[in-house]
Amino acid sequence: LVRDGVQNGQLHPTLGENLRDGNFGEFGLATFERLQKYGLKPDDVCVDYGCGTLRVGIHAIRFLAPGRYWGLDIDQCLLDAGARLIGSELMADKRPQLAVISPIQVKHVAESKPALLFSVAVLIHVHPDELEEYFENILTIVGQSGKGIIIGKWSDDTTFQYSRQSWAHSLSLMKDLVDRLG
Repeated sequence: LVRDGVQNGQLHPTLGENLRDGNFGEFGLATFERLQKYGLKPDDVCVDYGCGTLRVGIHAIRFLAPGRYWGLDIDQCLLDAGARLIGSELMADKRPQLAVISPIQVKHVAESKPALLFSVAVLIHVHPDELEEYFENILTIVGQSGKGIIIGKWSDDTTFQYSRQSWAHSLSLMKDLVDRLG
């Protein structure tokens, strides 16, 4: 649904053409500044898991050395829109690596030994049936040496759906899942 809207030029509060002309919003910048407090350095490899159209990613791309940013999403349309929105000059200068999430890409990104992975406002859109895959991918990418930062909403007790495509997952369920996955 979001992809169709972006493709058709419809405005979305966090994706697409409303981010044109460098208006990537205060949320993206504030979130990126928070990531810097976790120790992100310009030469680090950094992964934006669920990058969408790069509202946080653009700040990481500008900050990191060329080729050190990985943006992963479930849809090539969103990646293409993000590349258009940040512009060909920045794409050429910084060479961000944008890819659709797949088992092969997860393995490939993990081989780059990222120092930091962040996933902003993605967890709420992960269907309960896909939660294990989400965490398995993140844990594979960060490996034993990277940090993973997930910014989202959760529930103290049970997982519940609070809008058409949004869930608050049980914190205890997520902790158990991450423990089980290692």
